[in-house]
Amino acid sequence: MKNSNSMSDAPAPPDYHRCLPVELHSQADAFIHYLLELPKKSPVECPACSHPRFRLDPSQNLRLPFYRCAACNKGFNCLSKTPFSGYGLMHLWATYAQYLLAGWPTQSIAKAMSISPSTTWRWIKPCRAVMANEFPALYHWWSARQDRASLEPPAHIAAQAQAFLSGLELLLTTQQAVCPKCGSPDMQRTDERRPDFAAPAAGAR
Repeated sequence: MKNSNSMSDAPAPPDYHRCLPVELHSQADAFIHYLLELPKKSPVECPACSHPRFRLDPSQNLRLPFYRCAACNKGFNCLSKTPFSGYGLMHLWATYAQYLLAGWPTQSIAKAMSISPSTTWRWIKPCRAVMANEFPALYHWWSARQDRASLEPPAHIAAQAQAFLSGLELLLTTQQAVCPKCGSPDMQRTDERRPDFAAPAAGAR
């Protein structure tokens, strides 16, 4: 049975900044912080009737403080009427989001965090909702890639890919090379299918 209450042996979360455009780093950080602080927030009004007065109800032995509205008498906590209402393992939400932003699949996230794959799958929905409502620019970029609607890489990744392809094209098409042993620039390509080079025969000069 997996231990969902401790991540002491789990690897450090991935650096999601490396997977995001620079202009979205601040929104990504704010998203992580939002999930970290969400279970600690104090409500400002009743989520049912919006009345600003409510009282703490100590009779409910729950993990989160439970409140009761002074107007409609309905009970609620800080997660009521939020996308994460009814979801557990609150201390892991922010860590999960770091894996999500880094593009990890749910099965791999579950293994890394030592939690059930069904849990990581269920958490996508509330994370989507929070991201869409609170951080729309981040959501627009992330959801396009999550849903495979657009696979355009970030600018810095695209630049690296183009540099690699340009170098590969040069390697496959160049007809001359410099000898790595003697420095002669007269090495000639001998195989059009492979980058094999040889010095020309003495009589061919």
